[in-house]
Parts: sequence; structure tokens; C-alpha cells
Amino acid sequence: MAGKGKILVVDDEPPVGEILSEFFTPKGYEVVCALGGLEGLSKLEKFQPDVVLLDVRMPDMDGITVLRRIRDANSRVAVLMMSGNTDSEAAKETLQLGAFDYVLKPFDFDYLDRAVHKMLTAAAAPDARVRDGARALTLSMGLTNRQNSA
Repeated sequence: MAGKGKILVVDDEPPVGEILSEFFTPKGYEVVCALGGLEGLSKLEKFQPDVVLLDVRMPDMDGITVLRRIRDANSRVAVLMMSGNTDSEAAKETLQLGAFDYVLKPFDFDYLDRAVHKMLTAAAAPDARVRDGARALTLSMGLTNRQNSA
């Protein structure tokens, strides 16, 4: 089965990473887990995920700081924030920093699946437009060259 995309799960609670890996891997995603913000930033650089599922509250580095660093290093990777707390200020701040969404634990897996799919679709859209635009330009140039040689 061809991979659908790469997901980095950053959460200081190992069972969260395990559950998300067990959910997304059979669906064709490649999943890597990091046990905290610092490890997450390290794995971000090495793994180069399409999507990051990022916990807000972690002891070594909170998710908001990690999100800021992700945005500084790679503004294109899609980030979905996860939290066990209904902190509306944190949710608002992460969305202003460019997070795709803010979801609460325990997860609604159907929603999470749709959100990851939408993030991957949105991330691919600009590249597809560029490829289509380049192909259209190439076709246009080819037609122009044929017309000039006729």
C-alpha cells in the first residue's frame, strides 16, 4: 500500500502516541512518535512529516513554544494541536500561530481522520497548482513553437 503521508505525534504520554500510531498506520500513514517538545523538534528535522499532531501541555517544552519553533523552521507543515484541557486562550493562540485545528482528548477519531486528510489535501494543493501551471505553460510554449514553425 502506498503511503498517504507522514505524521509526527508529539506528546509526553506514551499511550497517546501508541493509540494514534495504531489508528493511523493501518490507514497507510507513516507515523513517528516523540515524547516531548525537544524530541519532537529533533524528529521534525529528521522525519520531515506532512502533519504534526502536537500536545499543548508537556513538561520539557510546551506545545505553543514548539509550534512557534516549527513555524520558524517550516511554515508549510500542517500542525494540529491536542489537549486534555479546554483552555480557550491556548486554543486561540495556537490557531493565531497557524495551527490547523485544536482538538480535545479523548479523541473523536472520525474527526481526527478527516482533519488529517484535510491538512494533507490543503498542503498538496499549492504544489498541485504549481505543477499544473508549469504543465500548462509548457503546453502553451509547445503550441506556440509549433505555430511559429508552421
